[in-house]
Amino acid sequence: MTGGFLSSLYASTRSPVLASDEDPLPFPTISQGIPAHDSAARQATASNSDDEIIYLDANGYLRVWDPVFVANESDVQWVSPVGGWRDFTVADVNLDGDMELIAVGGEADSGRLAIYDPVILDRSLVDPDRITNEIPWTVLYETPLLGRPIVVEADDLNPAIPGDEIAFVFALNDEDKIDPDDKSRISFLQAVLAEGAETPTGMAWESAAADIDFGNTWERLALGDLDADGQAEVVLVDDGVGLLRIYQLAADGPVKIYENESGARPWLDATVARFIPSTLEQVALARSSNVGGSTLWVLYYNPGDENGFSDSYAEFLLPPPRVVFHGDINNNGDDELFLLRRVPSGLPNVRLAMRNGGDDTLPIFEHVLDSDNGYQAGATGDTDGDGRAEVVIMRNNRIRIYTAPESAPTAVEEFVPPAVTNQLTIHTGNLDRNGYLQLPTLVATPVEFTKGIAAGALSDSSTMRITNSNSQAPDAISVEVTVAGEPDWLIVEPRSGSTPLLVDVRYDARFLAPGTYATQIIVTTAERAVLDAPQVVDVDLQVNPGLAPAGYAVAAPYNCADRTDTRTIALPLNGPTNLTFSASIIAAAAADSSQPTAAHASTSAAQSVAPAAPRIIWPSDVAWVTASSPNVLPATIQLTFDPAQLAPGVDTAEALLRLIYFDTDGRQVRDIDLSLYCTDTRLFLPLVNR
Repeated sequence: MTGGFLSSLYASTRSPVLASDEDPLPFPTISQGIPAHDSAARQATASNSDDEIIYLDANGYLRVWDPVFVANESDVQWVSPVGGWRDFTVADVNLDGDMELIAVGGEADSGRLAIYDPVILDRSLVDPDRITNEIPWTVLYETPLLGRPIVVEADDLNPAIPGDEIAFVFALNDEDKIDPDDKSRISFLQAVLAEGAETPTGMAWESAAADIDFGNTWERLALGDLDADGQAEVVLVDDGVGLLRIYQLAADGPVKIYENESGARPWLDATVARFIPSTLEQVALARSSNVGGSTLWVLYYNPGDENGFSDSYAEFLLPPPRVVFHGDINNNGDDELFLLRRVPSGLPNVRLAMRNGGDDTLPIFEHVLDSDNGYQAGATGDTDGDGRAEVVIMRNNRIRIYTAPESAPTAVEEFVPPAVTNQLTIHTGNLDRNGYLQLPTLVATPVEFTKGIAAGALSDSSTMRITNSNSQAPDAISVEVTVAGEPDWLIVEPRSGSTPLLVDVRYDARFLAPGTYATQIIVTTAERAVLDAPQVVDVDLQVNPGLAPAGYAVAAPYNCADRTDTRTIALPLNGPTNLTFSASIIAAAAADSSQPTAAHASTSAAQSVAPAAPRIIWPSDVAWVTASSPNVLPATIQLTFDPAQLAPGVDTAEALLRLIYFDTDGRQVRDIDLSLYCTDTRLFLPLVNR
């Protein structure tokens, strides 16, 4: 082909250059005898059947975009706890039905591999620091690596062990080289089953096969079962020197079954797909060429051929594809190939195209994209849960989904990621196929208490409600209630319990000067699997000027042998100058039935005492104590205790001194406990208690 455009034809095109010794040999035509592939079991039903999109940002953090999620449930917004990841892949390492993420990253002295499960259902794995958008996640496995990781993939490399194995390539450090000319190593991990277990947990791994060291650096790695024996083969590409190799993992170690190298026409990328309907998967390859010869190849395993492989498709494209990926966009059992090219900047040439190797009819899928070649990575996945794969491509500042490539190839949905991407690494996978673990949610209401109160007052109770708001996880939550700084002016009871819990909140300004006071009520739980814990409720108290006695309990002792021992005690009253008040003494038996209620001054004016004589003798329900004072602040009440007025045989008595005044909030009441008692000790000092 010429002119830089991709052909819209879906047939293999050949050129005489294919006869060069740099091409895979021999090159028979597409085999017509390969059995058709039965895909009846390819799609699985799930509560969440759509795939998420996972990508690396420019700082090496793994990030998830969940384009479709169940109404009234959380979407997956997971971000890896650390950055610096270089590559990752998606696999079901614990066979729970949803996918996990296997990542490699770090540098020569800090290489590492980790397995993340972004959506978990096991309550025992919940860590309150590992919950993202109400969805708990965990780290299944972590291990250091001997060098700078390059690439990682997963597939079934050992059919004797359930689940996929992991293959990863890393650059060797000098001290770890067996041969000084070696540059990289490929290593393999397989899951370790617990005793008696039939499925892995994804938390324990061991070496799966002998490592292989190489004198070159593999930038591309693909896995797939090319010979239909149930065990995946390993495809490696070094685009720096144009080398392609394919290995089988045999019982006695890896065996190279194919190699092709060309510095002039280097191999660029590889993916394993079922491009031609068949029981066999095939290797789809991109290679560079400016002088003719195919740049898109599809090879299939052919043990009857002297090279072990034959080609089933070849096409010359200029510029060549730099990235090749695959997916089944019409759910018919075979895969389509998708190609990303880098076109000279500014030219309106096709940069994204599809190739279909089946006999089904699909619309032409070719797109020019942005002229700066910004889209450099792609993947496919069922992002809308319709049973067919969508096409996803990524650039630095955008991810695009072609939502119906099988019928409407221009329909797209775009996403602007919250962080710049690395442009190169994107995958899809169903991370929440089984849903996610619903967790109890701690809620404290109201979220704030604001109170104005007069100095000297003790408020009525307010109520704080502590509940579990998640009806999908209705278990009671055990809670503890504390107050920051534990100030004396805030009374909170009870301090512990289980949801639903009602907590009384009272304000004690009896010994507070006018001003503003603040603290926080903190509701915590020792349970790990609880969302939105702790709850913090702000408390703001405004203390206004008001009548404040120097104490709220006055006790007068007398000599049990001498009832003539009269005592006079002075009780200072603090508050705004010229504040008018009234006072009375109430018998203890009547105190409960005469508790004050809030009243506005206009409806209770008769209870007010106007300024009069300098000192007033206040009414008293009991004979053994009297009170006198002016009715305007500042003032001191004189309390006189006379044990001779006690009834015969009575040695102890109690009463209540009630002070009443009015402010802008209405009728205010201050109660002071009074007590008279006899003692045989020589200490007869009266007590004024706070």
